[in-house]
Amino acid sequence: MSGKKQADDPPSSPPPKVKAVRTALVIYLWIGTILLLLIAGCASYASSDPNRSGRISTGMTILLALLAPLLALGFAALLARLLWRRLYAPLLIQIQRLKEQVSGLMETAAASEKQISRLEAEKLRSQINPHFLHNTLNTVQWLARLNGQQEIDRLVTLLVKVLHYNLGKQSMIVTIGEEIESVRNYMELQRIRYDYEFELNVEAEAEVLSAAVPRFVLQPLVENSIYHGAGGGGKVDVIVARQGADEIRLMVKDNGTGMDQAQMDELLAGEAARGRGLGIGLTYVLRVLRMCYGERMSLEIHTGESGTTVSILIPITSRGDYDD
Repeated sequence: MSGKKQADDPPSSPPPKVKAVRTALVIYLWIGTILLLLIAGCASYASSDPNRSGRISTGMTILLALLAPLLALGFAALLARLLWRRLYAPLLIQIQRLKEQVSGLMETAAASEKQISRLEAEKLRSQINPHFLHNTLNTVQWLARLNGQQEIDRLVTLLVKVLHYNLGKQSMIVTIGEEIESVRNYMELQRIRYDYEFELNVEAEAEVLSAAVPRFVLQPLVENSIYHGAGGGGKVDVIVARQGADEIRLMVKDNGTGMDQAQMDELLAGEAARGRGLGIGLTYVLRVLRMCYGERMSLEIHTGESGTTVSILIPITSRGDYDD
């Protein structure tokens, strides 16, 4: 082993402050002992000759009068130092630590406030851009109608509806009926774009249409089905049905060739959605479902040669159950 002293080893000598206190105690003990010996010697000397007792008593009184304040000050200083070491120094150390902790918390709060301000700015920007986009599209729509361009009018009308639903200032919680209507508009928009290469089939039980669901959870799943499974002649099925007494299952199925593990990982990581459609994929769906339902929800993906199925199970709720 090296000659360096380990951190856990006991110190070879006491700290300088401890040594100073010990030295002061020893000095005061010696002074006290000398004084006691001096007093004892004077008493013995006075007892041997009664004529000296008066003078010696007077001298002792003067000596004690001079030494008593010095001894009192010395003991008071020693006592104050001991109290400082035992009581006040640890208290000041604790106060300093609390001060550092408060300073750290204030720095963290300042950083959080800065982050909140940035997010608020981004939120305002995201609200301004759709407003401008909607107005511009409405202008295009009216120009198409004036020029008799019915197909362009229909395309722009569907696009405005989809953007208004996904980007507008609406509640985060909608009904399943509203979510399905948005999916139909989005799918029709895509069918026009891709020259009707695929079709959409929706099966939804009437009793679940009024149940609550987070906005924009089905559309990303349909979008993934279009880009992964429903090519030429493909089909996307959206099925919504009650399961048991208090749950609803939402399924999005395609008849594609399925996905391998790499494509599955890409889908779950959100990479598959970038640059396609509205660019919001399965990661958003998972995040919003967990935020609303916690452990009460589940999402499963089954893929094979006959296609891919994304299945979501959520509890039955109503809009009144959410503070939104």
